Amino acid sequence: MAAEAGRTDVAQQLVNELKQLGGLTAAQHAQLAYAQRLSGNWQQAFDESKQALALQPNHRLALEQQFAALRSLNQPHAAYQLASQHPDIFSADTIYPIQAEVLNSNLQSALKQKDLLEAQGHYQQAHALVEDNLLALKQSVTQFK
Repeated sequence: MAAEAGRTDVAQQLVNELKQLGGLTAAQHAQLAYAQRLSGNWQQAFDESKQALALQPNHRLALEQQFAALRSLNQPHAAYQLASQHPDIFSADTIYPIQAEVLNSNLQSALKQKDLLEAQGHYQQAHALVEDNLLALKQSVTQFK
């Protein structure tokens, strides 16, 4: 509640006190992940959600917090993989935007590799690389329709 109220200092103090008690449940770790995320501590949110998931692999709040933390940590590939593995928790409306981020990232990377390959005279490899990524993009676009 302190984190929701914008009192990140109080939230962090409570988090530290709870962690000192030890023996936390998956639900408690997930709540700590939520508090950490609201406080802007994305890595700690990820770490807490990971601990919750180690105790209870399909804990809904822990999965949601891990997804949010991964997005905040600029790890769209990992966030997409997590969401794709749990379609019962993450709706298509949640998955499609992160999938678009991943496809964009892949295409940007492929274009950079293409330039390097072309500079080395490997034109066929460069063309194939871009074509493969464009095919993946086309296939995903049909899902969005």
